Amino acid sequence: MKKQMLILVISLSFHALRAQQTKQKIAVVGIERVNATGSSTSENLASMVAMELEKIESFEVLDKYDIRSSLKNLNINPEDCYGKTCILQVGKAIGANKMLGGLVETYPKKMVVNLRLIDVESGQLERQQVKEFNVVPLEVNSMIEISVKSMFGQKIDSLLNRRLTQTEGFDNAVTLPNVQRLKAEGPRMGVALITGQIANIMTRKGNDGGFNAHPYLFQFGYQFETEYLNAGKYQALFEFIPMVSGLDQGLFLPSVTVINGLRNNINGWEIGIGPIFRITTQANGQWVDGQFLIDQNVADVPYEKRLDSRGKPALSTAVVIAAGKTLRSGKLNLPINAYMIPGKDSWQFGLSFGFNASR
Repeated sequence: MKKQMLILVISLSFHALRAQQTKQKIAVVGIERVNATGSSTSENLASMVAMELEKIESFEVLDKYDIRSSLKNLNINPEDCYGKTCILQVGKAIGANKMLGGLVETYPKKMVVNLRLIDVESGQLERQQVKEFNVVPLEVNSMIEISVKSMFGQKIDSLLNRRLTQTEGFDNAVTLPNVQRLKAEGPRMGVALITGQIANIMTRKGNDGGFNAHPYLFQFGYQFETEYLNAGKYQALFEFIPMVSGLDQGLFLPSVTVINGLRNNINGWEIGIGPIFRITTQANGQWVDGQFLIDQNVADVPYEKRLDSRGKPALSTAVVIAAGKTLRSGKLNLPINAYMIPGKDSWQFGLSFGFNASR
């Protein structure tokens, strides 16, 4: 039994060594950069291609330092060795079976990775792989990975390939890695228009539970925001807006709004929805002959709670739906927003604007 196991181990080792010895030698030289917008050099691109070939494990990839030494001995500038004749000359000098060259070319709306596999002995082009990608110079290593794997029939990351190649798809952090994140924090000023029953209460006299005010209020506050998701052009964020209304009419009506919104970093459009918390004076009373009476205790008349200047401070809530756009003037951001607060008996509409320095 031990003898059979020993024979099996020796046989497997022999076959593994033989397979390793029969691997064809391949070298990467002449990866040209055309109209490049990134920082990668031709040598960097060649190293990326060689690394992807090593992952495939189908070839013995010759060392880049040996290639560099051979180029020096042949008095060949690696920045000029892109043609088939030069690549074959290097391949014969270093004893390679295959040579891989090509180019990475940038156009206004696409990047092209063109790889060519040349058989040294026959001098013929054995295989060619041309792939088009979106213009994302920082992802050139991923483009080369996809191109090399495609050339040799290896499985590629379909999601990454789709993000880098589909122009009609959604923008994302891969295709737009350097999009500036728009920040709209800063002071807010605006005006609110009140309608319906609340507007009637606002315009009534104080002895009738009103506020002796107009149904429009100026507002002053500050918007804080925090981003919790950012993917390319778009960011999702929370906006926290404390505000005071009615100072122009001798009123002090504080509120806090929390918006969950989505903003486009490119054109500044945004939309959001969230709760608003307000401190208002409210009173329990009874409707008798068209008047809202408090502390009367009229028999068989139900009580209800409403906004009333004779009442006590209380917390009220509602929902805010908002949309807006941030305008840019140099480094100055000018956010302009419109909003509405729906209600059973009254709707409120508002318009606000602010400013900050771009970040």
